[in-house]
Amino acid sequence: MKVMSWNCQGLGNPLTIQELRALTAQERPNLLFIMETKNKAMMVERIRRKLKFQKLYLVDPTGIAGGLAIMWQEEIDLKVQASSKQFIDVQCIDPDSKQGMQITFVHASTDFGDRLALWQVLGTLKPPPSQPWICMGDFNEILYVWEKVGKKKQIIDESQLSET
Repeated sequence: MKVMSWNCQGLGNPLTIQELRALTAQERPNLLFIMETKNKAMMVERIRRKLKFQKLYLVDPTGIAGGLAIMWQEEIDLKVQASSKQFIDVQCIDPDSKQGMQITFVHASTDFGDRLALWQVLGTLKPPPSQPWICMGDFNEILYVWEKVGKKKQIIDESQLSET
């Protein structure tokens, strides 16, 4: 089974859709996770059809921010276990190996407090002992300040971590 994860930063741009179509045609994933869709169900459903996936699970964005979607082919036996604005947790069976697995797709908030809450939730998710667990996506975590590229750099004191 081939799984692909992509932070598209908005599905409204025709060039983004064109790039996603080319990428999925080249890689041919059975399961696709898209972060930051920034679009409601009707638009994401149209894109699902263009990409030739049969199934869709969607977490709507808040206003024009966020949004998560997973698309998969019919041969994948997939059940969504839990979801929020920051993750989708699924149980699925690889159609080739018949191996069950848990996959947690993550797009963590840039807000430190929201990320802490997400880490607490992720700590409660446990796959059955005989199954592998894959966590993939954008955790919005960095090891060093110099890794941060963007609008705002936030330095967290270690003492703040122990208070939560």
